[in-house]
Amino acid sequence: MDVSNTFSTSSLVTGKIYAADYTDPTPANMTTAVGDMETAYTDAAGRTSPDYTELYAGDITGQTLSPGLYKWSTGVLVSAAGVTISGNASDVWIFQIAQNLELANGAIVTLSGGAKASNIFWQVAGQVTIGTTVAMKGIILCQTTIAMNTGATLVGRALTQTAVTSDAEIVTKPSEVVDIKNRSTQQNFLLRQNYKKRFIEFTVPSKGNATLIILNTLGQNIATLFNGDVAAEKKYHVQFDMSMLTKGIYFLKLEFNGKIKLEKIYLIN
Repeated sequence: MDVSNTFSTSSLVTGKIYAADYTDPTPANMTTAVGDMETAYTDAAGRTSPDYTELYAGDITGQTLSPGLYKWSTGVLVSAAGVTISGNASDVWIFQIAQNLELANGAIVTLSGGAKASNIFWQVAGQVTIGTTVAMKGIILCQTTIAMNTGATLVGRALTQTAVTSDAEIVTKPSEVVDIKNRSTQQNFLLRQNYKKRFIEFTVPSKGNATLIILNTLGQNIATLFNGDVAAEKKYHVQFDMSMLTKGIYFLKLEFNGKIKLEKIYLIN
């Protein structure tokens, strides 16, 4: 334990280790980090209009996957022959997996053409199992458990809402992580809530079609609040009756011309 009691170190870890019962501001920082992970999971799960659906019936072993949004209502398997992810350095892959993701012992996820691990997102509603000596790439966003076995490597991040089990493997943070929420969007692409007046306000930078929906923490659509044509830089107010929701955490999602804004809702009453 460091003398500050805000972090600890280990001979097995390059960097710092944090826990919720350490000295402030570590608990608050961890709460923020967990919230960010939930936002990322919800964003990835809430993406619509997939480029590929139920591809290879969930067994992507031996395949080469181009950039895009992939969706499976089943689990996904990568056997020992591995899989190749091919594209350039600016391409993005999002894999929406409704059940489990399994990488068999010895499987290798190979990147080609300049593809980056930081641009690959595995959104998994079930469990992720990474077998022995697997070479995994990408950001894993898992709702339940990530189980990593002896000798496996991961270039990416292992983020889960329940637990990560780890046994003598190497996890390396990628050099950079893209912002799939498009935070670099112009300032006039706005989304905000007004609890007292019970409305949502949003503004978009140009004319087009906008969709505003409510998601739960699983990325499931709870309600569509707005779907229609909008004008540039006009403020739109959408009435929102919170009595339709039970207590918990939700997300507002504004989608416009391929760009997305997310806003978290904490409903405590």
